[in-house]
Amino acid sequence: MQIKHKTIFRIGLLLFFLTNLVTACFLEPHYDENYYWIYAQFLDWGYFDHPPMVGFLIFAGLKLLPGYLGMRLFFVLLSSLTFVLLWKLVKVYLDDPLVYWTAVFAICCFIPYSFMAVPDGPLLFFTVLFLWAYRQFLQQNSVGMALLLGITAAAMVYSKYHAFLVFLFVFVSNLQLIRNRKVWLAAVVALGLLFPHFYWQYTNGFPSFKYHLVDSHQTSYKVSVTFSYLVNQLVLTGPLLGWFFLFAAAKVKTEGQFEKSLKYIFAGVFIFFFLVTFGGDIEPHWPLVAYFPMLILTARYLREKPSWKPVVVKVGSLTFFLALVVRAVALIYGPTAEVKPLARFFNNLSDKTSIYQAVGDYPVVFQDNYRSASAYAHANNKAHDTWLMGAGFSRYTQYDLLPMEEQLQGKTVVLVTRDSLLLPADRMKIAGRKNIWYAKKVENFRSFNLLEVRVSPDSVLFDGQKIEVRGMELYNPYQRPVELSIDPQFPAHVQCYVRGKKQWEPVGSVTLQPVVLAPGQTTAAGAVEFVIPKHWPAGEKDIFIGVNNGFFLPVHSGIVKTIQIQ
Repeated sequence: MQIKHKTIFRIGLLLFFLTNLVTACFLEPHYDENYYWIYAQFLDWGYFDHPPMVGFLIFAGLKLLPGYLGMRLFFVLLSSLTFVLLWKLVKVYLDDPLVYWTAVFAICCFIPYSFMAVPDGPLLFFTVLFLWAYRQFLQQNSVGMALLLGITAAAMVYSKYHAFLVFLFVFVSNLQLIRNRKVWLAAVVALGLLFPHFYWQYTNGFPSFKYHLVDSHQTSYKVSVTFSYLVNQLVLTGPLLGWFFLFAAAKVKTEGQFEKSLKYIFAGVFIFFFLVTFGGDIEPHWPLVAYFPMLILTARYLREKPSWKPVVVKVGSLTFFLALVVRAVALIYGPTAEVKPLARFFNNLSDKTSIYQAVGDYPVVFQDNYRSASAYAHANNKAHDTWLMGAGFSRYTQYDLLPMEEQLQGKTVVLVTRDSLLLPADRMKIAGRKNIWYAKKVENFRSFNLLEVRVSPDSVLFDGQKIEVRGMELYNPYQRPVELSIDPQFPAHVQCYVRGKKQWEPVGSVTLQPVVLAPGQTTAAGAVEFVIPKHWPAGEKDIFIGVNNGFFLPVHSGIVKTIQIQ
């Protein structure tokens, strides 16, 4: 019987590995993977959105193999090791590999993060390794396990910041840990290993923490976000068995400190992100670190309620078959399918190849989004000649920390956008496989995308007919002078925009007087005002006031305000 169990486990592992390997070889990178490919071209101890593990793994894989498989190689290998380790935790409660693998296959959220080059893959691996080490530590209380806990904790943080939730709920579930000297040893080891990353955050102004804790949650509450989160958890933990896994993990009564920690992580993470929905948007896969505790607790429940095991096997097998069909259809018909989820994986690179064929070897500056810029750079191996000039309407990205902006000053570049209004004349029209692009050659390129617009909220006045901004100041954060309205090609002006149905629409502009800002200098922009068009209907309007450089979109920093039209 033991040999049979080993054979079943190995067959399940082989199926898991081969399906991920084939998918990794042939499925075009998701747009997020293209963005993380940029990380690998500029290795560092941190990045704007995430810690550096994803960039290091992509870099290492591409050193061994080219193409899609090289980029995803270590993510595929780590995912297989992840579920080998998870099995070691599950079989303590349920030594049935058939039930185990069908339960794993039943959870659709595991599918993309088992082969995609994204931070969630290494996070899952190091999370299950941390849980295994924590269980061993509770049993042995040894220095060796404390060292492993510290190393694993650091690796989790280097993968994704969601690791801190696991640490939080483990600690809350076992407050006695604070009295254990070996736990302090683990903490010192982890902090020591994480010092380069925290120092990187310090020297760059803590961009990741500002983005994740503040900037990404500055939206008003929408009940649809909370409702979608709840529905998505049922789907992503299933879709057919999600309700059972959630019920079983919540229902089972825990015994011992390790099981208690699992219950705290499981419940705490799901509740935490439920509360986050009241503060802004949320990605449905964010509670992923709670899925392993959920599965382990479900195994404990199945030991007590074995009548559910045939249900898990049958439904999990059906889910695995359906997932295989979806993967096959995606690989065969994906490039031509008009299905939105599939569109994220197809024609992103070929669409950008058509741009390169039209503009040649000139450096390219995108006024679009990070997805377009990174896909172009990846498709044409132009990481060092592609830059995203983000606008005030879009969030900051890794491109704002890279050196390309400085390297492009004074050079001839090609500006590329999908916005036909941005380049109304003297432009090139490029028909890609997914989009229509507009390009314009710009000589002696000048930009100041990180220029800071400073004004107090009470200095933006609206009297029902016009918007007035008083006391606006402009600060130069660069190590070089910034020229405003010096070059006739790039007249600087303060421009007001209103959020339309599909994009921000210009309302009016005020040209700034010529000035050269020295590094670190602040200058007063004076008072500006904009008259509201009479044809605007009554109601709330979101406006953005920023500084434009010539015909480019406004720089990141600006004024966002909601006004009430009577």
